[in-house]
Amino acid sequence: MDKIYVVHCWDGTKDDGWYPWLDKKISNDFVKVYRFNMPNTKSPKMDEWISKLKKQVTDLDENTYFVGHSIGCQAIMRYLESVDVKKIGGVLFVAPWLDLLPEAISDDESYRTASPWLNTPIDFNKIRDVVHNITCIFSDDDYFVSLEQERKFKELLNAKTLIVKNKGHISAEDGVEELEEIYDELLLIINKGKSNDYDKFAKKRQMDLISGAKQSHRFVEKPMMKSMLPELSGKKVLMLGCGTGEESLLLESFGAVAKDITGIDLSSNSIKIAKDTYPDINFVIGDMCELPFADESFDFVYSSLVVHYSETPEKVYEEVYRVLKKDGLFLFSVAHPLRWGSVEKDIDGETIRIIGCSKSEDGDTVYGNYHTFEKHIFSSFSKQNDGEILEFYVGSPSMHFKMLRNANFEILDFTESKCVEEAKDVDINYYRKHREIPQFMAFLAKK
Repeated sequence: MDKIYVVHCWDGTKDDGWYPWLDKKISNDFVKVYRFNMPNTKSPKMDEWISKLKKQVTDLDENTYFVGHSIGCQAIMRYLESVDVKKIGGVLFVAPWLDLLPEAISDDESYRTASPWLNTPIDFNKIRDVVHNITCIFSDDDYFVSLEQERKFKELLNAKTLIVKNKGHISAEDGVEELEEIYDELLLIINKGKSNDYDKFAKKRQMDLISGAKQSHRFVEKPMMKSMLPELSGKKVLMLGCGTGEESLLLESFGAVAKDITGIDLSSNSIKIAKDTYPDINFVIGDMCELPFADESFDFVYSSLVVHYSETPEKVYEEVYRVLKKDGLFLFSVAHPLRWGSVEKDIDGETIRIIGCSKSEDGDTVYGNYHTFEKHIFSSFSKQNDGEILEFYVGSPSMHFKMLRNANFEILDFTESKCVEEAKDVDINYYRKHREIPQFMAFLAKK
């Protein structure tokens, strides 16, 4: 389990500002957040805060992370330089400082309190050695911390830095009750250093699915799949590309029993998370093009938005056919070429997707590719993966029909996604767009 320790700011409490929001947003069965009140918070003393952290923090290892705010960042650094630890996962510093603007220490009491923190040296070499990843978030209008601090943290700690706009000291006093950049950057820190791209966004994907934050799944893909799912009572079920296992909840709602469900995924980290979260289900690391199961092992194979990651979907279909029992069913969803076969184009400063053509003196310009099997990238994942991207492949419905028939499947049903009415109350623009333009398509085939 990952452990995240949040250390609040000067004159703060564990329940101020964005701390409870972050706790609620990121906590789940495999991430535990610890918030606690530091001593003498109106006049924080270095030795007292370090001592508090030593009492509160246990099991320092590569699954340990810290989030600090303002003087909380100072406390974390001084704690880390004082303890015996080989390596921790990472730290996120929000509005950190080594020096303060005069406004922050303008009265005698503030100056006396801040002086030990400002003047006692920090062993930056030790901190760099024991922390895998360090990220700092600053605001461009912080009235206590100048942007000169960004340069210092880059130089002294080799930290990644991010500047947000108009957030002051990023505190409750500035009205900052939540800040997505904090959540996003913390996830990046947690997910860094995994073995492959799928590993890198495993935790992010699970959190989004659990929370319903992923609108395309909640309002588009899942309703489509529910409309095609059969009764699964007494069936042996395989989740193809199971990720962190959340699809099992949907399958169980249609009668499947946990002990009769098997999940397979290429990502070792996803499988680890899945096993921890759903211990009664059998999860296996493996390739959907070479399934490690005997012939005719399953009654039903289910796959949610996974097949399009394979450059050779025909091999996937052949393998699924092999492991299905006679009359077994295969339900899967993939990216729709009408949406994903389009191209991104900047129009009046807004990035939009276009499919079609335009005329000019140089001849017609064609936008998008509907009929050709084509590689794309998940640009939306690039931020999550700190620059890494995921490749996926888009083809027409007729291409999938042909490959399924070549694998000897009988195609029973096909549908294109349509955003449900519920999305209106969450995001009316999203609803309007995806009500008319299908994002995904689903196939039901029989052996």
